[in-house]
Amino acid sequence: MHRFYCGMFAALAVTVSVFARVGETEPELEQRYGKVVSRNPELTIEQQRRFAIGEVLVFKPGDWYVSALLIKGRCERIFYGKAGEWTDTQFSHLLDVNGPLSAWTADRSPYPKSSRHWTRKDGSVAYWRLGEGFTVSTPAYEQTLAAIKAAAKAEASKMPPF
Repeated sequence: MHRFYCGMFAALAVTVSVFARVGETEPELEQRYGKVVSRNPELTIEQQRRFAIGEVLVFKPGDWYVSALLIKGRCERIFYGKAGEWTDTQFSHLLDVNGPLSAWTADRSPYPKSSRHWTRKDGSVAYWRLGEGFTVSTPAYEQTLAAIKAAAKAEASKMPPF
């Protein structure tokens, strides 16, 4: 029995090094995953115009799919996807590598088998939705979206120079 727990701990310790964390830079992400599989701008539409939020780097470590949004050179939103069932151990692990685990508070969900949500005191949020995957975002992500929205609204409210 002791070997079983030691083996599980070793597997979890190896897994910890595989997952990127919010706040990391592109070189740190590449060191963790290897080469970027794809790279694309992340865009949002405000006031019927497109604005760049940042750059999305996609990685494919093993059976997982990881998409990291870099804003000003740092990962401010990260998405984890995989096939199959999600476990409480996986949720705890992903929170912990983006955490620590003790910093997260679970919000009550009426449907925990299809949707879960966590928050941190610093304003970071994590959520999981059945069929969609697990996402962690920081306040910098939300602040960037708010700044884009405000700038687009200000620009749209200007009168044309007729």
